[in-house]
Amino acid sequence: MLDRFHTCLGWLRVLIVVMVIGVSGQVAHAQTPVALELVLSLDTSESVSSAEYALQVKGLVAAFNNYRVIQAIEKVGGGGIAVAVTQWAGPDQQELSLNWHHITGEEDARAYAQTLASLARPYEDGGTAIASALKHAAAQFEGNGFVSKRRVIDLSGDGRENRKGHVVETRDALVASGIIINGLPIVNEDNFLYYYFKNTVIGGPNAFAELAYDYEDFTNAIIEKLVREIGAPALSLAPDRLKHFASIHKDIHPASIPSRRKAAGLCPNSRLKARPKAISDSYPTRCEMAAVLSPSATTSSRASSIRHRVR
Repeated sequence: MLDRFHTCLGWLRVLIVVMVIGVSGQVAHAQTPVALELVLSLDTSESVSSAEYALQVKGLVAAFNNYRVIQAIEKVGGGGIAVAVTQWAGPDQQELSLNWHHITGEEDARAYAQTLASLARPYEDGGTAIASALKHAAAQFEGNGFVSKRRVIDLSGDGRENRKGHVVETRDALVASGIIINGLPIVNEDNFLYYYFKNTVIGGPNAFAELAYDYEDFTNAIIEKLVREIGAPALSLAPDRLKHFASIHKDIHPASIPSRRKAAGLCPNSRLKARPKAISDSYPTRCEMAAVLSPSATTSSRASSIRHRVR
């Protein structure tokens, strides 16, 4: 009788251990629900100067202190957002610089902005390996402790893939896995970079590219991009061609552009570099884009025809 009692007690102990392990496993694998999982992926390749890198960091800090971004986070519901930051350059140069943070409101956002302010640059050389950067960013979603209906990579950069990576194939594979890729092309020296991002980099439902005219404009662009990204899909239904740029940048007047930007090679009364129309008839010239963006050109018949052409 006593032996049977000890046997039963032994099995009971085993059962308790199994139950504890099972519960612990469930806790370990528990995932926090959020409305959006977002990887901010920053270009730190050799084409980015120290001053330009500082402007990127400054822009991110300003964005998470911005009332519009905070309001978007507070209104998105679903548990807020989860954000991580990666930095990249060449094929073997990618880093998870800031692990995942859960942001639900103003206090979290401002605390995250303070964390971003101390972001350090991991690379100062290397090419522009966009395909490798996308693969690395996508890998950060696995086992991150969060679950959502939207996983988004927000890749910013000032150049094109130049390390023979297969950007289109990488993009298509990630989109097929359920990841959305948005882009923030920093035009700077490449007048066609927006179209490269739009045709080659971005992908997925309601994917879009938010243009920054140069690094000084990065803050404006990342704020607009985050507001649109966090508020998707409703906000992302807005067209992202030139008429969208005209509407969201209507407060940027030529008078606000530093005089040094009005050097030779810029379109009159704009911060955009000119290019000959003969290069491509598929897209408006940069001066034509400037005409659309300029508040003084809203009554111009030429600007009107451009708007119709890009719809």
